[in-house]
Amino acid sequence: MNRSLKQIIETIEEVAINSFSDEIKYVKFERQKFTKKDKPFPQLTYFLADTSLQIGQNSNKIGLRLMFVDQIVSKNDQDEYTKEVISDMYDLSSRFVSHLYKENRWSIDLPIALSNFVAKGADGNGGVEFDLFINLSKPCLTT
Repeated sequence: MNRSLKQIIETIEEVAINSFSDEIKYVKFERQKFTKKDKPFPQLTYFLADTSLQIGQNSNKIGLRLMFVDQIVSKNDQDEYTKEVISDMYDLSSRFVSHLYKENRWSIDLPIALSNFVAKGADGNGGVEFDLFINLSKPCLTT
């Protein structure tokens, strides 16, 4: 079981690489909200959410902002391709979170509210972003 921020960050990258390698071509924990235009798409970037660390009596909570991003490169019908990219990234993010919940047995705050985004201009990018809150059980200590 993951008990630290470092383990959570490493596990997200491992799951992306080992279980979603056909769909996520670049994954990175970043300090800021950026996509890498020089890296392959689709991308998963993640960083600490604004209210990222909380301490409770029996558990701690870690919050990460996840961004699933793909390029919007259609010159003919950019609106149609934008809908397709957002739909694909929504589906991918849903399956990714389900994997963390079911396969890794993470205690995740549900439901999760997602926001879509689209960069302006030709050859922009779009996708979904959301805050993922993971609850970490504290070890039981007796005296």
